[in-house]
Amino acid sequence: MNAGYDAAFITATKKAREKAGVSIPEIAHLFKMTPEAYARYEEDTKMKHNIVVKFCVFLDIDTYELYYSARFVSNTSID
Repeated sequence: MNAGYDAAFITATKKAREKAGVSIPEIAHLFKMTPEAYARYEEDTKMKHNIVVKFCVFLDIDTYELYYSARFVSNTSID
């Protein structure tokens, strides 16, 4: 695990949701969880891949865009 990348991914997740104009309660409903449970994905817990895919489809963004923006911010090599 790369703590820098994980933190950047968590930040990228929040920014993507905000940019799409979707509230935490709306996205939490999609995942059938409480807003408090979802908020952890924007505070301290990196989403698992199966959730990332659903998140990206809902926000109409490419998964690559989300992963790449986190790599760019954390300066993590793609190698």
